[in-house]
Amino acid sequence: MTTAPQRTRSGNRPEWRHLLLTLGLIAGSMGAIVFFAVYAWGELQRIASAFGF
Repeated sequence: MTTAPQRTRSGNRPEWRHLLLTLGLIAGSMGAIVFFAVYAWGELQRIASAFGF
């Protein structure tokens, strides 16, 4: 994971916190989407095998 250049305490801006929060929300939602897709794919395969596909 690449880190941005370190800033001094006086130069630390609150946008970094907002950016990290946004990235966290995006990563969390993408993780949930991937998890749901894998779960739905498993369910579809189970249903298809039940019908003999």
